[in-house]
Amino acid sequence: MEERTADLRRATEDLQAEIAERKRAEEALREKANLLDLTHDTVFVRDANNVITFWNRGAEELYGWTREEAVGQVSHRLMKTIFPAPLEKITAELNSTGRWEGELIHARRDGKQVVVASRWSLQLDEQGKPIAVLETNNIVRLFQMECFRTRFEKSDWIFSGQGCSSSRWQWKLFRYPSKRLYSSISDESFFIDPNG
Repeated sequence: MEERTADLRRATEDLQAEIAERKRAEEALREKANLLDLTHDTVFVRDANNVITFWNRGAEELYGWTREEAVGQVSHRLMKTIFPAPLEKITAELNSTGRWEGELIHARRDGKQVVVASRWSLQLDEQGKPIAVLETNNIVRLFQMECFRTRFEKSDWIFSGQGCSSSRWQWKLFRYPSKRLYSSISDESFFIDPNG
């Protein structure tokens, strides 16, 4: 009986030590997350399905969604991301190198669009499988469709279209040589090859 009591006491002490270690780890993680709220840059984390799991104060300020509203949403749908290449190609680069960077166009809560310099870093599990992406974004410029139209009408880009709706992009942009951008909103690129 004394041996069993001693075993139970050791198991209880081990369990209490494990609980204390987990609490220390959680507190350290909370402190790191609080540090990410100090930056003015947008920082958020997406899981392997692009669902937002962390959204810092900088992201709240730039995009207009609170942490509670953003967490649990698919990031590219929430911000109506427009990519410089197909998302599959970007993801392949991210998976092969562990990093990706480029300019993206995001929609804010108020409907205005921002161009951001985006950097993605891939987190892997112990087996080397992707589990999360840390995304940091710095605003390059804020623009609306009229600004967009004016900018590209004065360059070698040709603009045509009706503006955009909240459900699907309704405009096209052409450049010589052809250049395509890709939207997470529709399955097709919205930059059309003028030669074909």
